[in-house]
Amino acid sequence: MHFDIHHAAATQTVTATNSAADDLDDAFADVKAGLDGMQEVLKHSPAVAGALVAVKEGAVEPTADGVMSKIRTATGSTSDALKLYWGGDQQMTANVCPVPGNIDMPG
Repeated sequence: MHFDIHHAAATQTVTATNSAADDLDDAFADVKAGLDGMQEVLKHSPAVAGALVAVKEGAVEPTADGVMSKIRTATGSTSDALKLYWGGDQQMTANVCPVPGNIDMPG
């Protein structure tokens, strides 16, 4: 079995994933802001306002933080691995000796 890592394509995938993660982080911020806004609008109903706080602090924030942490860890680790892999390829390429085409073996 043979595997090839296409460095440019893999790096582009990591970059695109980071960009999508930034959009997701913005969306999570919008959801949190929306819940804060709803809480302000519904402040006359303590039960509803309290429920919104519970949803935000008990579900939305921990989930959003957990998802973003996993994404950042995965893309960061992948990026580090790609850099090391690429560096190893470059080092091996630099250390390859030319293979002689015609060896003169006396005797």
